[in-house]
Amino acid sequence: MTLVQQVDSDDPTDWFHAVEARDVTAVYSLIGRFLGARNAAGNTALIAAVRARDVQVAALLLPFECALLDAQGLPALVSAIDVDDHRLVSLLAPLEYEVPLPGYESCLEYAVARGSSRAASILVTFVDDSPHASALRRALMSRNEELVSLLLQTQPYLVSTLQRLLDLDLDEPYRHCLEAAATFSVEGGALRLTDILAAHMKCRVDQDRLSHVTASVLQKVHSLHEIVRDIDFPAVLLDLPEDLEPEPDPVPLPISSQETSLFENHPLPNSVMDDSFLPERPSSMSQIYGDRSDIFHNDVGTPPTMASLSLRQSEDIGVEVTELPPAKEKKTMTAAMTALREMRERLLGITSTLQTASAIIFGSQTDIPENGVTPLMRAVSAGKDIIGLIGPWMGMQDADGHSALMLAADVKDSLSVRCLFRGEFGLKDCEGKTATRHLIDSGCLDLAQLILAYEEDNGLLQTETGHTGIDGMTCLGAAIIGGLHSLVTVLATREWQLPVSFDASGFGRIIGGTPLMLAAVVNNTHAILRLSDALAGQSEPATRRTALMLAARIGNLEATLLLLSHEAGLQDFQGWSALMYAAEAGHTKIVEVLLEHEARLVTNTRCGWGSGKTALMIAATNNRIGPVSILRTVEGGMTQPEGRYAGWSALMCAAASCAASPECVSLLAECEGHDFAARALRVVPGAHPRRSETIAILSQFVGPRPSSGRRSRSLRSRGRGH
Repeated sequence: MTLVQQVDSDDPTDWFHAVEARDVTAVYSLIGRFLGARNAAGNTALIAAVRARDVQVAALLLPFECALLDAQGLPALVSAIDVDDHRLVSLLAPLEYEVPLPGYESCLEYAVARGSSRAASILVTFVDDSPHASALRRALMSRNEELVSLLLQTQPYLVSTLQRLLDLDLDEPYRHCLEAAATFSVEGGALRLTDILAAHMKCRVDQDRLSHVTASVLQKVHSLHEIVRDIDFPAVLLDLPEDLEPEPDPVPLPISSQETSLFENHPLPNSVMDDSFLPERPSSMSQIYGDRSDIFHNDVGTPPTMASLSLRQSEDIGVEVTELPPAKEKKTMTAAMTALREMRERLLGITSTLQTASAIIFGSQTDIPENGVTPLMRAVSAGKDIIGLIGPWMGMQDADGHSALMLAADVKDSLSVRCLFRGEFGLKDCEGKTATRHLIDSGCLDLAQLILAYEEDNGLLQTETGHTGIDGMTCLGAAIIGGLHSLVTVLATREWQLPVSFDASGFGRIIGGTPLMLAAVVNNTHAILRLSDALAGQSEPATRRTALMLAARIGNLEATLLLLSHEAGLQDFQGWSALMYAAEAGHTKIVEVLLEHEARLVTNTRCGWGSGKTALMIAATNNRIGPVSILRTVEGGMTQPEGRYAGWSALMCAAASCAASPECVSLLAECEGHDFAARALRVVPGAHPRRSETIAILSQFVGPRPSSGRRSRSLRSRGRGH
């Protein structure tokens, strides 16, 4: 007699005995009778299961008894924190994190008060610290360095709040940590330390962009320097003899309209700096002061003298202006040329200074490379010597965001990586990948360890690591895929909380999964051992699938064995278990392993086949002979309780499936017998490829067919005859 058969009263004692005995079948069967009942201590069945660390029963009861309180007014989540079981905290937090706790601002503060860093690391994703920083205050007073670091990195605190906490009696390390956080925060706003690091990296990007702009400006300055240096004023204007006696002023000659028209057709030059507009050097004074008519009839376009210009100007404005004598004209022009030469010397000095600065900052070459590909990058890609190019080109990125260090990582150039990693540390390309990520993708274990050690030794954590690329992958995820076990050990302490996205066979794209799930998919047992204590029990946010379900569906037996003790009994949003996924895929060995822990679990109403679907039914539908032969002894005869397929057993599922073979039908018919075989005959589809064989097998368990040639009527048609 089972425990369910023994319970025939309204006493919930046996209900709680079933919970203590971890009898999932009995607990599930009695939910309708004792839901919400309490034991002598005032605890619900869910709270009792949590205190017993029974994840499987807790997952079964959670939808029915979540948010119910014990005698002290505390929910099951508090009990999960008390037992410090991160699996239960992950299970309960999404539904109970908002339940008020007497004496505490939030469940996060309670976890900090209990010193549970694992629970706190899960709860910070659901709830923020109170405006008074009650959780941070408790962490500071208890001198828990891990919790203080966790809260400062994940919670937004106002600068005024941090300054008030400085009044506490704190040790120097904690005081310095708060002062640093307060320095980067702003009054009226909130800033996490992770935001500070992101702002720091943005400054690095802005600095690189400024370097490109500066290089462009200096290139133009270099061109200006060349122009100014090449200016050479004509000596003809400076070679007039100083003892020249001024000639008497010539009598102004009338200017005809023809001459005026000719003058207008010979405009003055725009600049005296162009030698093409200057006359050849005169050999005598007569050539300088020749006939004034030459002004208008010179075939070579010689410009007029200063005297003629003065005369022309006086006629244009109607005022008589006296021409300058040649000696005074020469003196005036000499002074002007001297001033221009001094100006040129000053410009040369300024541009020379800028050229020197350009050489110091960027080296002798200041040309902006095409697409940002610098000579340093080209040298790295070609495997050439880079020592002479590091100074002017280090720290620059091309159009794809790649630095010379990243390119060296891609080609596995050890020498270049060791020369460049300090100067280009922390840069990210357009895909969000750092140089460390490039090294891990290339399989360069020793070089990646070199940069990680530099990051830790210099207090620069979350600079090269701690980022998720646009492909959804982190450095830890890449190390798990590459099987770099020593890197997994190092990165597991830095990036274990970062979600990853990846493709899993049978599931498509996993969005927001954990590194443990990724390790289960690629069957990395080392990573599973490192991460299971911290991440086991956590599920994909959208579907609530766990690492064990992924391993079971893909067929990774080693991963399944390692995760079994942590995640057995959990079900996803449709109620599917790891056993169901293994049965669907036909992994017989994994079905044998999971049978003891997950047999007789059923789907819920969100499942496309309706609630009450078992692993045996799923295996029968997909013609998985091995799992069917194992599961039929435990789940044979179970039926779906409601919905479109109410009353259907595994045999009926096999009979209705065109994929099921006669062998599969025969195995189930032997187990489920006459009644189900008779009902299965009515659901065999007409398009079944082996319809006759299936009917023949089922008929053996139903008995001989009617002797008459007429087709026997169905139950529905018989009913219409009355």
